[in-house]
Amino acid sequence: MRKNRKRVRMEKKDHLKIGQWLDTIVKTDTDAYYEYGTVEVAKSFQGMKSTKWLTDNLKLVKTLHNILFHLEVLVDHQGSLVKKLQVVGLVNSGLKCQVLQMSHPDGYVCLLERDELREVPIVVENLRDLFKLLKSIWQMKKMVRDCAPVVNSCHIPKMEEELFTELTGGGPKSPPRAAIIPWSFDTPTKRKH
Repeated sequence: MRKNRKRVRMEKKDHLKIGQWLDTIVKTDTDAYYEYGTVEVAKSFQGMKSTKWLTDNLKLVKTLHNILFHLEVLVDHQGSLVKKLQVVGLVNSGLKCQVLQMSHPDGYVCLLERDELREVPIVVENLRDLFKLLKSIWQMKKMVRDCAPVVNSCHIPKMEEELFTELTGGGPKSPPRAAIIPWSFDTPTKRKH
């Protein structure tokens, strides 16, 4: 999606889309069109420095940035609403999970926050770790629930008085400068020697 954003299709052939394949996309029940996060899953955990863990994290961060960019477009780049937007991601590898949150609080830089690496316990004595993991998942769900009304508020029809005031209210005004998130840079490809 990101690498081919400027490409124009010449033929009308059905073919597979080229790009990142995600394991899960997080949406709400009410508006299946809007995306609020994503999940990447691996079969087993090989360590924080393993290639699979690092590539899944990089892919997740780029995807979260693109989702945040699309949500910003949906709220028409209104600074007060952009500051309230947040998207979430989850990296799951074996029995370990990590929740990520990306937001755009001041309008200049995207802020990525990583939760602790949580693990599903295999013994009953460590049941407290399971509750911490469930709390992280619950917080992830709450972030999506908090973000959805912000996006939906731009698409609710205005009341008659608000519309009348907007249409008759004074002369032309220049809109306030909006914070805009730029596209992610493409990942450089390795040169073959």
